[in-house]
Amino acid sequence: MADLSAAERRAAAIAWAVSGAFGPVIPLVIMVVYRRSAFVARHAGQAVLAYGFMMASAVVALVLMVGVAVLQFAQHGAPDPYAPAPPLVQGSAVAVGIGIGLLYTVQLAASLWMARRALGGEDVRYPLVHRAVRRRALVAEPE
Repeated sequence: MADLSAAERRAAAIAWAVSGAFGPVIPLVIMVVYRRSAFVARHAGQAVLAYGFMMASAVVALVLMVGVAVLQFAQHGAPDPYAPAPPLVQGSAVAVGIGIGLLYTVQLAASLWMARRALGGEDVRYPLVHRAVRRRALVAEPE
């Protein structure tokens, strides 16, 4: 691997660190600013896609929860607005809430771990998204 400057290592680490907590905007900016650095662009691209994967998973979980509620209400009619929600709806809401919380926690921990490795100059690959970064030709593969 070519010599990496401290600024490149910091930019890659920042892209990972902020993506887990604040979303994809800053990693996208870093990817544009450091587009000539394959190392930074690869890390920033993976950080953006990892956050997108987490958000897509959360949306799918929420859609499933709403689907359970709609099916429950279609089967039993509109509930009394002052009565508690049916147990299946309550259970799905709790399960989705816990699942999204765990997903966010895992994503944040993984992003911080990747940031630490990027700061050390390692060319790390995030599971599930590194192939998409390579396949979409967002960045060049390391030599």
